[in-house]
Amino acid sequence: MNTGGKPLLLVAALALALAGTMTFAGAVTLWLVMPLITALIALLNPVAAALHIALGFAGAFFLLGKTGGLPALYTGAFFLVPAAVMALFYRRGANARTAVVACFLTVLAVLLLQLALVQAVFRFDPSAGIREYLERTAAQLGSGDPAMLPGNWEDAAREIAEGTVAMLPALLLFAAFALTVVNQYLGRRILAWAGMSVPGLPPIRTWRLPRHLVFIYLIALIVGLFPLEGFLGGAVNNLLPLLRLAFTVQAVGFLFFVADARRWPRVVPVLLSAPVLLFPPFYLVGLLDTAFPLRKYFVK
Repeated sequence: MNTGGKPLLLVAALALALAGTMTFAGAVTLWLVMPLITALIALLNPVAAALHIALGFAGAFFLLGKTGGLPALYTGAFFLVPAAVMALFYRRGANARTAVVACFLTVLAVLLLQLALVQAVFRFDPSAGIREYLERTAAQLGSGDPAMLPGNWEDAAREIAEGTVAMLPALLLFAAFALTVVNQYLGRRILAWAGMSVPGLPPIRTWRLPRHLVFIYLIALIVGLFPLEGFLGGAVNNLLPLLRLAFTVQAVGFLFFVADARRWPRVVPVLLSAPVLLFPPFYLVGLLDTAFPLRKYFVK
């Protein structure tokens, strides 16, 4: 594929995006790193892609120096495998759904591996770490005016820490989903700019889950009522958040379907999707849409 000098422009963009992750702009530039790496791997042969990516990493290190450069390189390395997986499916001409699912599972696996390594190497207990941070913050507040702290603030800190850890599987799933969707959206447009056409996802209003997932969810919910340990307990505890995320995505698809059927402005379902994604109980909308033919009632 004749891409001209566009890969070098992508290298420059990658260097700036990686460098930006260590600045106040990191909340924006972080989302650009994986799409840029995906585009380079999809456009170039393996050796050329590796050289271009290494050049982008070197550029970020040069811009930041050793102090900020090493964390930036670590950030870039985190996205290498998921980006390579999605790019491989693009090069093979796979449909977008297959590429997205493969990338999502890879991002999730990398996140879980990172968490496991942190716990194993640094003996880091997430619950204890969060509790220690909350207790340290509370102690700093109380040093000025002890009356500002409730009498049971230590118990409250412990409960918050345990609650945050209990939400960790759902947070990891949401992070993996968000990174994958942004990667597919931006990566596809970068590749189109570079001259490579890749398939897009079907319209979100057409997304439907198979109905048998409802029965799997109900079984997992019932099994989860019993105290389980070992592999089965871990499997159920991780399956439930995964299914809830799937039903949340279905709920977003349902909103877009209703908006299209009722000819609402396109911005309406986008705005309504934010609370659906942020507040867990809205997954029930997707669950009902999967279990019952709700959509036919909105078609004239």
